[in-house]
Amino acid sequence: MHKLLNNKKILPYLLILPVSIWLGLTIFYPIFDGIRLSFLNIDIPSVGKEADFVFIDNYIKMFNDSVFWHSFRVTLIYAALFVIGTTLISISIALFLNLKFKGRAIFRTLIILPWAVPYVVAVLVWRWILDYNFGIINFILKDVLHIVSENIEWMLNPKIAIFTVVIITIWKEFPIAAVMYLAGLQAIPLELYEAASVDGANNIRKFFHITLPQLKPVNTIVILLLTIWGLKRVTAIYVLTKGGPAMATQTLVIQSYLNAFSFFKMSYAATIGVFMLVLSLIISLIYLKLTLGKGS
Repeated sequence: MHKLLNNKKILPYLLILPVSIWLGLTIFYPIFDGIRLSFLNIDIPSVGKEADFVFIDNYIKMFNDSVFWHSFRVTLIYAALFVIGTTLISISIALFLNLKFKGRAIFRTLIILPWAVPYVVAVLVWRWILDYNFGIINFILKDVLHIVSENIEWMLNPKIAIFTVVIITIWKEFPIAAVMYLAGLQAIPLELYEAASVDGANNIRKFFHITLPQLKPVNTIVILLLTIWGLKRVTAIYVLTKGGPAMATQTLVIQSYLNAFSFFKMSYAATIGVFMLVLSLIISLIYLKLTLGKGS
């Protein structure tokens, strides 16, 4: 053992060995086990019995499932709205917090509160706020501002429910993105803006020709993270609507969850999970290729 520790070639690998084992047990093993499960036919009532190897039957079933394609479409809509909305709001708030004004430190502290609140607690609070009969939002819109004539079914109307879930998710996630953008803004050299001012550039030109290009590294990471979070988000949707009404908010993650723990179709749920993993990897690689490729 003493010789191994003194061996400069082997020592680095020994130091990372505990972390490698931990990552293998907590990350890679569940992934490989999920892939293995997708090639079998297992449900909870049959646990303990020998599993049948069905090869790609689960994948054929998935691609021929109309519910799957509906959930796939809802997933893309939800993720797109979430990423676009969060990005625009986060950049706007970061630009505001980067200005010099009295009380800026207080605003910077308060802005992180939505992200700091536990997810389930935050969503449950929003359920009360948007309640059809007793929610304060409906009270303000109907009885105070008189904008609507009757209460809005925020979580019960299939045409509105998806936007409700997106807005709540944006409210929960935008602080971390805003902080990342703020850090990127503070890293931009002030000399660039001073030189642009000398050349007569206005604030709009400075934003598009200095701020956005300088934020490209941060923007790449933020959008990539938001995309992955949008594709796999389950807490807000399940607590608010459980995929309803009429499957209006049933994303692929919700469909996988329902198949596993409501319908006890473990293998089919794993199949959807594997598809989500592949989809996330493909979207991430394409996005990185487009963004990093332009900068090369």
